[in-house]
Amino acid sequence: MLTALTSTTTSTSAATSTATNIVVNGGFENSSTSYSPWTIQAAAGSTATFTVTSSYFRSGTNSFDFKFGKPATPPDANLTQIVNVKVGSTYRIALFGEAPVASSGCSATVFLDNLLQGKIEPAGGTTWIAANITTTFTATSATATLKIDALCTGNAAASKDLYIDDVTMVQIS
Repeated sequence: MLTALTSTTTSTSAATSTATNIVVNGGFENSSTSYSPWTIQAAAGSTATFTVTSSYFRSGTNSFDFKFGKPATPPDANLTQIVNVKVGSTYRIALFGEAPVASSGCSATVFLDNLLQGKIEPAGGTTWIAANITTTFTATSATATLKIDALCTGNAAASKDLYIDDVTMVQIS
């Protein structure tokens, strides 16, 4: 059952505010070779490689490419960044992911201080999949660790790419 809600707002100010993205270099545009201030960690024994690429992107001129070799054992790696947060505030985390090979078995899971926030599973092809996550995060300090965990499973005979672009985290209340 759907319920319609009606809201009326009266404003006497013409000022418009825009939320500030607290993720630095979320579009991987700072350089064609650097993903700083992001850090990367791959599981021990992983054949994964990591690059900023200009050959496949959602917006701007770059994206981040998790490339899992054949076979990718273990098939996971993560991208992390320390972000400044406000205790008890609500945030919206958004990112886009693409895995151009159909049936790639790739996914990107988002964590904030190791707490699961959401997951995307691109189906393959040329469509970027969006993750829009609204979370109430109760921080115990002024910083938090934003982590994107990439995982690609399935056909071990082919290498797989998982592209990430346009990562944002904004305070909404």
